[in-house]
Amino acid sequence: MQVARLLRRGRHDVTIALVDLEELGQLGSRHLVTVGPRPARVICLESVGYFDDRPGAQRLPVGFGMLFPLLARSIRAREGRGDFLAAVHRGDCEGLLEDLVTTAADQELDLLGLLDRRWNGPGQRFTRWVNPLLMDLDRSDHAPFWRAQVPSILITGTAPLRNSRYHRRGDIPDTLDHRRMNALARSLAHVLATHEPASPDPT
Repeated sequence: MQVARLLRRGRHDVTIALVDLEELGQLGSRHLVTVGPRPARVICLESVGYFDDRPGAQRLPVGFGMLFPLLARSIRAREGRGDFLAAVHRGDCEGLLEDLVTTAADQELDLLGLLDRRWNGPGQRFTRWVNPLLMDLDRSDHAPFWRAQVPSILITGTAPLRNSRYHRRGDIPDTLDHRRMNALARSLAHVLATHEPASPDPT
């Protein structure tokens, strides 16, 4: 909603969509892909409000260091602090991601890119099973858009890999980092207002 407020004064071709039932098979986003107009690109926000600056707060999935050694080293160099957001993307969004990373840095927010190198064309749903460790990259509402070949970025705070309260009684607004959330909103609003998207496929 903060992104919408920041964009309200200009004329921007931006749709802000809130979808439900992500944990029941991404039912909301799968429906949106089929009934909505095809977007030029998608930025999906997933659990972006919780940060933990303590060393060792950020855990990594099993096998992460083998699949993404540069990012794993970067996180270890931060002493495992959960003081960043990860941006999961594919090659068709690298320009947009570079703008986001730069703009976020200007807002004192660290955004770390994670490039998914899997096949991005027709039939990609079947390649998910080639390496089951990579299936975690498909767990949010950006994945149906990937499968529809819409350039998409997932921005995530990594949820239970950082937040021990995730989906528990203590998972309340008071635990969120509102300064960093506002920095993300400002970064997104700036990039959405200034980044010229590629024309969507008319078909």
